[in-house]
Amino acid sequence: LIYHNTSHKSWQDATNSKFINILNISHLLEENEYVYYFDADTNVNKYFTDEWFLDDIVGVEHFGNNSWMKDVKNYDRNPNSKAFIPFDTQHQQIYFQGACFGGIKNRVIDMCSQLYNNQIEDKKINYEPCVNDESYINNYFHNNPPTKVINSSEFQFIVSDKGGMENLRNPYTDIINLKNKLKQEFNKDFELRNGDIIF
Repeated sequence: LIYHNTSHKSWQDATNSKFINILNISHLLEENEYVYYFDADTNVNKYFTDEWFLDDIVGVEHFGNNSWMKDVKNYDRNPNSKAFIPFDTQHQQIYFQGACFGGIKNRVIDMCSQLYNNQIEDKKINYEPCVNDESYINNYFHNNPPTKVINSSEFQFIVSDKGGMENLRNPYTDIINLKNKLKQEFNKDFELRNGDIIF
């Protein structure tokens, strides 16, 4: 295990560093090795096998793709940006999350190299896409569809809910029930997992 320590001035710099960070370790990887990126707040807390996420290049559908983004995807619409996707695109529209992607080494390195270069080009015009690195990922997968798309309902791990209880990743969660549980057990430690409160 090799640990590479990095530091950043802001959250934005940190989230935008995923492409260059992968490129910086590419020399350590074998030619046919798989490379996957997972956000630091991804909880791997249940048994899994690898067949659900291994393929040449893999994207994960965003949890909002078929709910609040069903009609209009949250793509970057600035035509001057390298993350741009037009409203009248003829390609299939799937909104991908930035919390996970990966695949075989050469495909992932090619992707990260292109997206890192896109970030550099946008910095030259002092532009930051609407959803940072996720906008670049969506542009890439929109124009270069992944060989495997993992539906959000099939994603085996848990990604934390940063939006608070009123904006959970699972839009079908019974918020009233969760609040009642918290009122009854307000002095206990808990974790929000799979749309439920675990004490």
